[in-house]
Amino acid sequence: AMALLDDILRGAPKPAMAVTFVPFLMRGSDETTAEPMRSICAQAEQWRAKPGLVELSIFNIHPFIDGQRAGQAVLAYDDGRGVAQEASQALAKVLWDARHRFTEKLSSVADVLALAREAETPFVLGDQGDRVLGAGPGDSVEIARIALEQFPDLAVATAGYDPTAGVVASAAGIGA
Repeated sequence: AMALLDDILRGAPKPAMAVTFVPFLMRGSDETTAEPMRSICAQAEQWRAKPGLVELSIFNIHPFIDGQRAGQAVLAYDDGRGVAQEASQALAKVLWDARHRFTEKLSSVADVLALAREAETPFVLGDQGDRVLGAGPGDSVEIARIALEQFPDLAVATAGYDPTAGVVASAAGIGA
């Protein structure tokens, strides 16, 4: 990026941008080191080798965003030769054609807690909600509820932010 900025400051033409939006939300399988993204990124790398293409990027949009144009985006820049539009649209088509491959079967909380009960070492189940340790919403309370109801013999620690509940729990004492 800095080399490109340096070129522009020295008088090179400003790169032309093209973006293609792909209207689907990924629910897993979007790691660039695993399929199907590994093959798609390899195709992006082939495009980057073409004369005139400055950059080509795939943006995997967070699946829980509620906004206009939520989905995937393929952004390309060229040196004015017009290849950015072609690259962006071609890679977006590859992404769209592979959309059915972006699925992931997630285990239920109960299934994971059953694994934890059988584990010989401490077991960590991370709540990947929106910044749960920063007072954002998450699933820690639901995880604790399922653990208490279905796995009362399992020792569980969970993070949460509720100052009032903290005062009440502290006043009640351990085990209350």
